[in-house]
Amino acid sequence: MIKQTHAYKHKKRQTTAKVISRQPSFLCFPKGFFLHKKKRLKGEATLVVHTILIAASITFILVVVAAFGSLKGTYQELIAKNEIRELCLLTKDGIDKIYHQTRYVPKTNTTLGRLVLSYPDRVAELNYRINFTGNALYVKAGEYSESCIVGLNITLKGEVSGSFVELTFRKYSNGAQEVEIRNV
Repeated sequence: MIKQTHAYKHKKRQTTAKVISRQPSFLCFPKGFFLHKKKRLKGEATLVVHTILIAASITFILVVVAAFGSLKGTYQELIAKNEIRELCLLTKDGIDKIYHQTRYVPKTNTTLGRLVLSYPDRVAELNYRINFTGNALYVKAGEYSESCIVGLNITLKGEVSGSFVELTFRKYSNGAQEVEIRNV
């Protein structure tokens, strides 16, 4: 009988080709980056992981809310200052439109001009007031305020708070001139 050699005693090993599907590198995460499917945690470890995730989420939400709260205050200040300046300019332009210098002194008190302006109801989500006092106008919205000097020889009188506003230019029999502001 023929003696079998060592090579014939073992079954021939069959090699199978494995197809490895490669994903693009930007879609691959290292194993364990997220909890991998094959990795099962025991009861206490799962509780700890969930507690840490919840605490991190709450901390992140609090940081975002605080940052946006800070931005809102800064943004509101910027908008309020700009809009108050615009209200001053709009009011001064209205006074310039109705005011006209004349040497004529009427025998009775006379209204020489009237103008209706449309103002916003609120400035940077704040209520505001415009006061005429002496030769200046003051605009105040919350903690922000600004004064504007009207460079004319007239008296300013009145107080308004948004919406439709009427400017009235009057000349009195004694030669005094006045611009009055009031809500319509």
